[in-house]
Amino acid sequence: MNLKKTCTLSLMILIFSVLSVFADTEVPERIRVGIFYDAAAMEQVQIQADHGFSAGQYTGDQYTELVNLSAYRDLTVIKDNAYHLQINAAYGDKVAFDSAYESLSQIHSELFAGFENGWRIYFGSYNSLNDAADALSALQNTYPDNELYLIEPSSNNMVLKSQGKCVFMSSMKDQLIIKDISYDGSDELVRLNGKPYRDGLMFSYNSSGLFNVINSLSMQGYLYGVLPKEMSKDWPIEALKAQAIAARNYAMLSMHKHQNNGLIYVLKYIVRFTEAIVTKDL
Repeated sequence: MNLKKTCTLSLMILIFSVLSVFADTEVPERIRVGIFYDAAAMEQVQIQADHGFSAGQYTGDQYTELVNLSAYRDLTVIKDNAYHLQINAAYGDKVAFDSAYESLSQIHSELFAGFENGWRIYFGSYNSLNDAADALSALQNTYPDNELYLIEPSSNNMVLKSQGKCVFMSSMKDQLIIKDISYDGSDELVRLNGKPYRDGLMFSYNSSGLFNVINSLSMQGYLYGVLPKEMSKDWPIEALKAQAIAARNYAMLSMHKHQNNGLIYVLKYIVRFTEAIVTKDL
């Protein structure tokens, strides 16, 4: 028996030995792969998207865009450590938010969007409470018919900046996914510090106040990335199917292992994943 057949037989034995574990277990539609977290967590990160960004949420495999950030190709993700001003209360309806944002931004160009239990309109970034209070007084003359609020720095918020200016702020509690706005399961990838990833990125703070960075993607997208690095696409199709099952089962077995870091449904990042994730040639 040659090496290829031996490997295939061993693989099949492994698969059948673990299939019973998942006989009554639903395969999740989406998984999360830890990129930087715990000791590897980061103070700030750079993200890039060739077509601009979209920020939204998934329900199952259905993506809902919350904020369109298509005007930006390169963003810095940092912790919110500044004071801001908010115009009006949170909007529960996106159509109302879009209309208000367009109208108000014609008066002042320094507005930026945010999301925290609803859509929000923010203004400015200030290092001190006094500076923020002075700006609030001045802004009341610009928007006399709108409610204005002073927003203090929050350990729950992340800020996206472009060329040093705030363009979006979000609460970590909303678990937003940030991805290339053109991504539809194809190869429009978001890049983190120059490295490409399928689908989207999530961010959360750890106990040290640093960013955990998570790749949120479909199980299918995960297999697209992993499989070509596990075996050649020229192998028999049944062997490739078997390896796909093994990779899927490994992912399911690895879930919940990192709950102590506050990460649910997270696989531990492996180096080859970054290289493989751009491949979709099976």
